[in-house]
Amino acid sequence: MTAALQATEINADASWERDRLITELSPIDRERLANEIRYAAPRTTHYFRLPGLEQLTTSAFEGLLEDSSYGAQLHATDELFERSYLIFSVPDSGTQSQLSVSETNRHTTVASFDPGFNLLAVRAPTPESAGVTSGKLTGVGHIESATRLDFLEPEFLNELESNFVRGYHRLTLGVRQETAYTDQIELSSDEPATADLLQDDVVRSLLDRPDVFRVAGRGVLDPSNFETESASSRPTADIDYSDCVIKYQTVPSESTMVAVDRTIQSISNR
Repeated sequence: MTAALQATEINADASWERDRLITELSPIDRERLANEIRYAAPRTTHYFRLPGLEQLTTSAFEGLLEDSSYGAQLHATDELFERSYLIFSVPDSGTQSQLSVSETNRHTTVASFDPGFNLLAVRAPTPESAGVTSGKLTGVGHIESATRLDFLEPEFLNELESNFVRGYHRLTLGVRQETAYTDQIELSSDEPATADLLQDDVVRSLLDRPDVFRVAGRGVLDPSNFETESASSRPTADIDYSDCVIKYQTVPSESTMVAVDRTIQSISNR
């Protein structure tokens, strides 16, 4: 909240309770603050499949707004870019007991989805808090479960790298072979601005081995629906394959993050 107030230059105390903020701020300032809180969420996106989510709109979650549980709490719902947003506060540890409940030990997570699809994108600083956020939605409507998207599923991975990643300049590979001298291989380029490690013959030979798999990669994202982005402004991001996470290294606009989510959505629904 402090960062959001500073960014908007709104004259208010970050320690104020939500009800007092609503009372004290003008409607315009409340909207500015709500937008900044949304955009101030971590630039790290975790992806989940929630069967049944495609049937719901933000109005279906209004019952959670008054939830007084000690875990994740839904504070606001919104619609922007024809997309549904659910803004939560989540304990730093991901879960919280009754004895340690404290609003000061929470951070904001933002769960968003396109109506008609079951893919949930959760912006959260840790896998635990992302999991708590997605789990909070189970039981709403016909949603019975939340499972992480599998970035290493062979068909998905092929589509991801063919249509989504313009090039890697860092790769971390895991090794499954028990007799190998190492369980991890680190690869990096001397020219990160222009290089793509996938074009290197040695890297390709490593990736062709059945006992070698991707752990993480840093590269430039290039989804086909970046209609307004120039090559120089496309985001640099870390892709964590084990946790199905995209962490932006360069600050993207909201529309860019939505474009990335929709590209992931498109690939996962093929």
